[in-house]
Amino acid sequence: MGSVSGELNDILSFDSTCEGVTVIDHIENRKCEICTSGHTSIQDAPTHGFTFPVDKATSINTSEILVKHNNSVYIWNHNNIVIEEISQGGTQSLPYGEYTIEIPFPIKLYISIDSKIEIKSTPENVRIRFDDSTKVLIGARSHHEKPSGTIKITEDTSDLMKAISYLGSGLKTTTCERSYPTLRGHPPTFNLSEDFMIPSVLEKPETGITIEVPENYREIFVIMPLAYYFGANVVPGETPLIKSSEGLVHDLGGTPREFEDEVERVLKQCFFLDCITRTEGYYQVKLHEREEIEPELELDFSDLYNQPISEQIRSYLSVPYDIISEHIPMWKNIAHVDIDPDNIEILPYLINDLSIIRSNQTSHTTFQKTNTHDDELDKYRKNKQPMSTDDDILNKNDIFRPGETPKEGKKLIEIPESRALEHTLVGDGIPTGATKAIHTAYKNQLDEDPTDGDIDIAVIVNDKKMVEEGVIVDDIYNSRDQLAPNTELQQQLTKSELRQIFNQEYDFLHYIGHIGENGFKCADGDLDVTKLKNISIRTFLLNACTSYQQAIGLIRSGSIAGIATIKPVLNSGAERIGKAVARLLNLGFPLISALDVAKSESIMGDNYIVIGDGGVNLTQPKGEIPSLCLISNGEKSFKTTYKTFPTKRENIGAITLPYAKDNKKYHLVSGDTGSFEMAKNELLRFILMGQMPIEFNSSLYWGNENEFVNQL
Repeated sequence: MGSVSGELNDILSFDSTCEGVTVIDHIENRKCEICTSGHTSIQDAPTHGFTFPVDKATSINTSEILVKHNNSVYIWNHNNIVIEEISQGGTQSLPYGEYTIEIPFPIKLYISIDSKIEIKSTPENVRIRFDDSTKVLIGARSHHEKPSGTIKITEDTSDLMKAISYLGSGLKTTTCERSYPTLRGHPPTFNLSEDFMIPSVLEKPETGITIEVPENYREIFVIMPLAYYFGANVVPGETPLIKSSEGLVHDLGGTPREFEDEVERVLKQCFFLDCITRTEGYYQVKLHEREEIEPELELDFSDLYNQPISEQIRSYLSVPYDIISEHIPMWKNIAHVDIDPDNIEILPYLINDLSIIRSNQTSHTTFQKTNTHDDELDKYRKNKQPMSTDDDILNKNDIFRPGETPKEGKKLIEIPESRALEHTLVGDGIPTGATKAIHTAYKNQLDEDPTDGDIDIAVIVNDKKMVEEGVIVDDIYNSRDQLAPNTELQQQLTKSELRQIFNQEYDFLHYIGHIGENGFKCADGDLDVTKLKNISIRTFLLNACTSYQQAIGLIRSGSIAGIATIKPVLNSGAERIGKAVARLLNLGFPLISALDVAKSESIMGDNYIVIGDGGVNLTQPKGEIPSLCLISNGEKSFKTTYKTFPTKRENIGAITLPYAKDNKKYHLVSGDTGSFEMAKNELLRFILMGQMPIEFNSSLYWGNENEFVNQL
């Protein structure tokens, strides 16, 4: 074996293996295995000469490359023009020439060659054959994004306005292509200080767009995502307005609620129509949403593509929102923020996710009293769910996992429903149905050190009665056929042993057991992690009753995100949810999406919460976008609907090609992504390809298991 770079301070490295080359992203814990014909010797190569920027490149000699991947590939000629797009099941042969092949993997790959090529794409892999043993350049780019700088900022509103005028400095382009997640870039972060200072490396983008808002925290907070996406200059004004140097004036005014609604509408409308317009550019794909709305619009997208951003926005806002609203994909995240200077520093991280910002004053949050164990059991008995086997187990004297007794007066906040996949609370209180965002979690993620690219998981069982659950969960994490994580199952740990676990660099801790008022229940007493410092656990699931306070302690001391409980949970329900979360994380679902899907396994699901940055994922998806397949019976066929869950790498604005017979149309990701009619034999071929979770007859199944097949 050899390695181009053994230095772990590099984000990317290439390693030669018996089968070919492995590309490792040391920050994101991602690997891409490239199989070649015979033993491969690798050499450093220059990073210039590729169609798009790459972080590192290597050269090899081979007659064939195989990459395990199940999405489309693009072929660019020497003039940097896409000449072929090869989707699943497609083949293509091209004559001798200079080509760059783009493979959208969790690590972006570009293969540059000068040869004849033959490409075959299947749902499992992409195989590329050359004329003979050929010199091949492989370029790789990490999806890891660092902020474009840090602005020192005071609590003065005029300073805050100056600072958010630089949010757009993180954009990699000001064309409509910025709607692609990889071309947006992380905005600069804010650091509250006694002095105001903008680093000289930051430059405002020249878009000609100005946003005027009153000098109030609420208006300034809410306008931030729009200011970032437009690359706008933000200045004081009596009435909220969008203006351009070419005469655009758009009123954002009204009541506080109307102002926030209008900002949300403008961001969604302009972003969505950018996604349509960009199909005239680098990737001229057949987009489902364009075909659906274009007949209803009086817009010339080929002309719009070449217009400046100010003219594009003017044209977009001339379209009645009602015409396009039903076609806009579900937004990834809405953040409900307490309007307080203490929350300034977390906002750039939410904006990097293109989250919509709403103030808690207009979100109409409600407050609940925390239930006791008896209250929870009464609620459970009144609201049984037919899909959950908890009902049967309850009759066998099922018990709650003993835990901390919730204290009276603890503030639970019920976040209002809206058309978004995720909701986030920034501020006081414990949200139900939303992530509890903590600034420390995002900072911990930025401070991560490079690793060896392997994923390490600790499964801890601290109750003898729950050992079987731990063994099953351990088997689930080990079930990946490729790039399987390293898992370690441990039982009945003492305080000292558990403390050592928290000090080791695990990517994920799956804890099964009990947590009380004084901490984790161990073989020799209680361990309170809120008193520990420098925790090395990256992410976690604390599957015990009311584990919220201990989870907060983990985040404060170094973790990035975790799943915890805010109320008592039945043992049977906790077991079902824990198994489902393990499966979903193993398929590459982010924590928040894994919990969202797993909640359906038990009525106890609403008692779980994500804390920290819920967008992180444990493993790389088997495909590009984690998806849930919704299947319902028809008269002669099955209706199959994809529900996609954006990740940090494939965020809103990404596209996907749903695998269905004869489908050639791409769809924008986030939420329901295309519905297709499938005959039974076609559906069976589809589901047996992998372990995509499936919802059928209100139950959750796993595609390659007989239990689901027998239901058809």
